[in-house]
Amino acid sequence: MPRLQFTATQKIAGSFILNAAFSLIAIFYALNSMRSQTGKLEALVSAELRALSEVRDLRENLLAQDRLEKQYGVLKDPDLLGLLERRQHEFDSAWTQLVDLQLAPPLDPELRDHGTRYIELRGDARLDDAPSHPRPHALARRGLLHQLDSFLSARQHSIDEAMARLSRQSHDAYRSTFFIVALGMALGAPVGLSVILSIHRSVRRLRRAAREVGAGGFDVKLDDQSNDEFGMLAREFREMGNRLRALEREQLDANPLTYLPGNQAIAREIEQRISAAQPFAHCYVDLDNFKVYNDRYGYEAGNEVIAEAGQIIREVVAARAGEDTLVGHIGGDDYVVLTAPDAAEEVAAGIISSFDERILAFYSDEDRAQGKLLGEDRFGVQREFPLMSISIAIVNSANLSNPTVASVSQACTALKEHLKNQPGSNYLVDRRSRP
Repeated sequence: MPRLQFTATQKIAGSFILNAAFSLIAIFYALNSMRSQTGKLEALVSAELRALSEVRDLRENLLAQDRLEKQYGVLKDPDLLGLLERRQHEFDSAWTQLVDLQLAPPLDPELRDHGTRYIELRGDARLDDAPSHPRPHALARRGLLHQLDSFLSARQHSIDEAMARLSRQSHDAYRSTFFIVALGMALGAPVGLSVILSIHRSVRRLRRAAREVGAGGFDVKLDDQSNDEFGMLAREFREMGNRLRALEREQLDANPLTYLPGNQAIAREIEQRISAAQPFAHCYVDLDNFKVYNDRYGYEAGNEVIAEAGQIIREVVAARAGEDTLVGHIGGDDYVVLTAPDAAEEVAAGIISSFDERILAFYSDEDRAQGKLLGEDRFGVQREFPLMSISIAIVNSANLSNPTVASVSQACTALKEHLKNQPGSNYLVDRRSRP
């Protein structure tokens, strides 16, 4: 039987094909391993880390309730009951979100029982009584705090173990990939070397990033700028960290009454527009005679007015301004709208029209008919005040030679003080050039 002979070209081609086949197998295995690990990590971030955040919020809320009850026991201030009720509502909402989370393992039944028992006992509690011993709901709250502390410790340990498993799986995937590629190199040409190095770098960066996310650091630093699958996976992972960080920051900064962005978000948006040399109009929205209304109708009614004003501003901006408009809530009865300069006056006019029409529903028939309220001014003098109105001070960034967050805010504040001395609802645009 004649001996099979191969030419040098055939041997080189066969070696290259063999090496390429092993390299492709190695790449396919590595990509699937990393995608699997990334999926597990995303599930861990979306469920477990969110659960830790919810539990920390619940714990802080319980401590705040305890402080408010102690303060009420000493001061007997009815306003403290309103704050306490608000904290209780926040607790109930956060508790429901925690219970509804799909966790593995699921929420401990003992923790569920403590939470349910505390809510039930809290509903029967009477703070006006002077107990000779700790109230049942206070004891239940202490037990729930202990359970939450145990949950935090156990879940943190669970997350650490999960991260360790992911690290081991990453290491196993690296070793298996190395073996496949090394076998291809041993049988063929050194084509797989670059693949090994690429996989090793990518796995190492993802392992480091996974540990950072597991520790609560969402500022993931992945410097892979390549356009292959590893580069795209690295950028997606980095973008996931950015989104989680932005979401956490927005949740912390948002106003709890109107759910509008707060001071930090407003300042960041102003700085970004200034850095991008993007002209904008800063509209400072303030309610006039709100304190008198709040004193007359109470804290809850005042909160409803603040929420309604935020809703009015949102609706008008959605109908009359572009998508790049930001509506923020500084606090109390003060709001900010950042929009294009040519849309500012139309937005202001729309806010005034809607506010003047809808605010009347918040007054009694008698006060609405009289068109005024009797109350104390800032000096404690009794006098008549008109019904609530709204003032909007508008400053265009283009009129400031060197706009900053502070200079824009100061210009609007000065304009607002002038507006508040005018009767009724008004808006005013500062068209002067400023240093």
